Amino acid sequence: VERARAARGLVVGRGGALRGRFEWRQRLALLAWSVRPLSGLRRMVFVALLATAVLSGTVPFHGEQLILLCAWLPSFLYTSLGISLLSGWTLRPGDRARWSLHSIGSSWSSLRGERTDRPARPVRTPIIALPSRQYGAGLSVVVVGLSVVVLLRGVSDRFTHTLGAMPRSVLMVLLLVTLWILGLSLDQLRVLGSRRQLRHTARIASSLPATMGERTVSIVDLTSVGAGVLSQTGIELLERAVLETVITTTSGVTSVRIPGIVRNVSLLSSGDYRIGVEFGDRDEATANALAEFCTVEPMWEHLGVMPGQSVLDKGRMVYLEEPPAEASPGRMLLRVVAMLAVLGVVGSAAPATVGASAAFDHQVSGTIVEVGDPPVADPGTPAPSVPDSLVDIDEPIATTEPPMVDSAAPEGVAGVVVVGVCSVAPGPDDAWGTADDDYDAPVESITDEEGRYRLNLTGEACWAVIATPEGYLPADIGDVADEVVSLVVSAVDVSAPAGRTTVELQRVDAAVSVPNGSMTGPRRAPGVESDRLGLRLWRAASEWNESPVPGRAPQVLPEPMTSQLAERGSDDSSLSVFVLLLAALLASSILLGLARPRSRAAG
Repeated sequence: VERARAARGLVVGRGGALRGRFEWRQRLALLAWSVRPLSGLRRMVFVALLATAVLSGTVPFHGEQLILLCAWLPSFLYTSLGISLLSGWTLRPGDRARWSLHSIGSSWSSLRGERTDRPARPVRTPIIALPSRQYGAGLSVVVVGLSVVVLLRGVSDRFTHTLGAMPRSVLMVLLLVTLWILGLSLDQLRVLGSRRQLRHTARIASSLPATMGERTVSIVDLTSVGAGVLSQTGIELLERAVLETVITTTSGVTSVRIPGIVRNVSLLSSGDYRIGVEFGDRDEATANALAEFCTVEPMWEHLGVMPGQSVLDKGRMVYLEEPPAEASPGRMLLRVVAMLAVLGVVGSAAPATVGASAAFDHQVSGTIVEVGDPPVADPGTPAPSVPDSLVDIDEPIATTEPPMVDSAAPEGVAGVVVVGVCSVAPGPDDAWGTADDDYDAPVESITDEEGRYRLNLTGEACWAVIATPEGYLPADIGDVADEVVSLVVSAVDVSAPAGRTTVELQRVDAAVSVPNGSMTGPRRAPGVESDRLGLRLWRAASEWNESPVPGRAPQVLPEPMTSQLAERGSDDSSLSVFVLLLAALLASSILLGLARPRSRAAG
C-alpha cells in the first residue's frame, strides 16, 4: 500500500515525474520505477474496460485484425519471454498479470485513508493470515464482477437479447480474455485444482528441536531453502528471525544458524502456530548439511543404498505432501460464482438455435429525428415518379420536393412505426428481395420520446420499413425518389457491428397537396405496418409458387449490396470451440478444487 502511494506521488504528485522539473532521463527513471507498484491500478482499469465492452457490445477501438495481431502479438511475446529469460526463468510468462491482479486490493487501499501529516509506515499484518488478507479482497471483487458480467452476456445472447450486439469473432476474443483473467484470479485465490506439491523442493519430515529468536520451536519439515516449524506463540508476517538447530547426518553433526524471513503463519486446531520460514544467506557448512539431509540421504533411501541400512528396513524419511486447504464459505461462494461465469460463456459461445446461425442474429437500432423547417408548397414542382412497391395503390404520394434545411439540434420523433424483416435464403434465383425468398416474420418497433428504436432480426439479408408519421416526409427526397414517400424501404447493413442509423424527417406544411388525398391523416396503430408487410410478402410468395416462370422472381424489396449481407458462418467455428474448451477446462479445475482426497494415513 505504501509503495503504491509513493509511486503515485512520484508520478502525479507535486514535484513528481509529470509535474516536476526533471531531465527526460530522470522522468523516464521515475516512471519506470512506478510501473510495478501501480500495476494494480492499471489492471483495475483494464478489468473495468473489459466488463464495459462485454456489457455494451462495443469495443474501445476498432481496427483490422491483421494489423492488431501484427502490432500486439510480437510485443506480448517479446515482453513475456524477455522478462523470463532475463530473470533466469524465475519470472515465468503470466507472472506479471498474476502480480497485477494480486496487488489490486493494495492499490485500491492506497487511494483512501492517505495521511500526509506523518511519514509512511509499514502496514501491520495480523498474526493469523486469513485468505482474504493474504491474497487481497480485490481479487474476489474481480471474480464476482466479471462472473456477473459474463452471466448477463450469456443470458442476453441466449434468451433476452437486451445487451448490445457485436460480431461473433469480437465476442469470442473478449470471452477469451475474460476466461484468462478469471483463471489467473482463481488460481491466485487457490480455489482451483492445484498440484499436490506447491513448493519448489520436496519437504523432508523431521522432528528437530530449534530456537527462532526468543521462541522455542520444533522443525516438522525441512528443505534446503526453508523450513516449517511449530510454535506455541504467533509471529508477524515478514518478520526476520534467526533459526538455530542441530542437523545430524551420516557425515556428522552440524550446528546451524540461519537467518530467515517469515512467509506464512497459520493457526492449527491444536492451538499451535505453523510458521513457514524462508532461509537467507547460508555458510558453506550449513549448505552442505542441508543438502545432505534434504537431498542426498532421501535419495539413498529410495534407492535402497543408505549406508548402514538394509533395503528391507523402513525408511526414516518421507516426502510430505501439501496440507489440504481448509474449506471456507468464501471459497465455496467463489467457486459457485465462477461456475455461473462458465455457464455464461457457454451461453454466448454455444449455438443459439437449431437451424439458425448466430452470425445471422442482428440487433438493429437507430434514431429518427426531425430536421429543417417546414417546406413551402410549390404547385409548379412535378411529383416524383413512383413504381410498383409494397404499398397499396392508394397510398398518398408527395407532389413537391421539400428543400433541405440544416438543423443545428435535431429532435427525436416519437411514435414512428419501424418494421424490420429478413430473408434467410435467397431462393432458386439466388437473388435477395425477390418473391421466392424465405422471409422471416416481420418485427415491429415504435420510437420513444427521443426517436430511438431497436429491432432484433434473424437472417442474412434484412430490410427496414419506416412508415412516415402524420405530417412528415423524408428529409432527403432525392434518396427515395423511386420509392413511395410515405413508406420508405431500405436494406439494412447487417455486416457492420451493432449498426446504428439516423433517419431524418422533415415536417410538411398542411398546404402541400398530393394527388390522392392529403398528407395528413390518422396515425397508424401499432401492428398495422408489420401485418401489411407480412401479408404483402406472403401474397408475393404465394403467387410465385403457383405460377413460377424460369429466371428471376419479381423484385419485392430493394436488392441489398454485397457489403450489406451478413457474413456466413457457423456457431461451431474454431474460435467458438476453443472458447468452449477453455470454459470446460476452467470448470473441471474448479470442480477438482472441491475434491478432498484422503491421505495415506487416513486411508
